[in-house]
Amino acid sequence: MTIKEIIEVLQTMPPNAKMGMLWDGAVRSYVEGIYLSRSGDVVGSPKGQPAYYDEDRPKNAPYAYTEPYFEPIPE
Repeated sequence: MTIKEIIEVLQTMPPNAKMGMLWDGAVRSYVEGIYLSRSGDVVGSPKGQPAYYDEDRPKNAPYAYTEPYFEPIPE
């Protein structure tokens, strides 16, 4: 989905609802932060979930060779 499509869908939903992430048939975590990655994708992430690959990290994040387990949404 594009950001435009996501915004259109979200505008039809309750503004105070949590945004869950479906894994293995159940909501296992919630989006607690959103950022623009080096690859140009917008990423939603729970706290405590590391980004291992450079293209998935925020543009200002350290590179994987200096910090292999960067947490874009710190706890």
